[in-house]
Amino acid sequence: MGCDLYLYPERRDSEGTFQKLPTPKDLDQRNYWRYSFLAGARNSFNIVPISEPRGLPADVSAYVASNADLQEGDTTMHSWLSLEELLAFDYDAPLRFQQGGRGPNCAEATYREFLDEHFLPDLIELQSSGAERIVFWFVG
Repeated sequence: MGCDLYLYPERRDSEGTFQKLPTPKDLDQRNYWRYSFLAGARNSFNIVPISEPRGLPADVSAYVASNADLQEGDTTMHSWLSLEELLAFDYDAPLRFQQGGRGPNCAEATYREFLDEHFLPDLIELQSSGAERIVFWFVG
């Protein structure tokens, strides 16, 4: 059985309430390399993710909260990352591995080489749309 990513970009409106934004078409595609990087999901590569799952933010948008509630029981690893921390990450750094070292499916490389070619352009597209963070979880 596969695993899917549910990813929602958000930004604050003029009243300071988070609102969902459209998701770039490639950002939520099934991609286990990306899942490993974002939260350590499906991490047969054994890389150190950018962050351990943080749970849903307390101020998550009503739309995203509703979708999370609809999928309750089927979801795992709720988390969020700011666009600032995603764009500040050093993608040219060598991959770091968790205890046990490099997984059998992972060639040593940089994070830029590990992630697909659409990841960084999609983040830049989100930044230009005013997105402040992505909220996400996995199903499957």
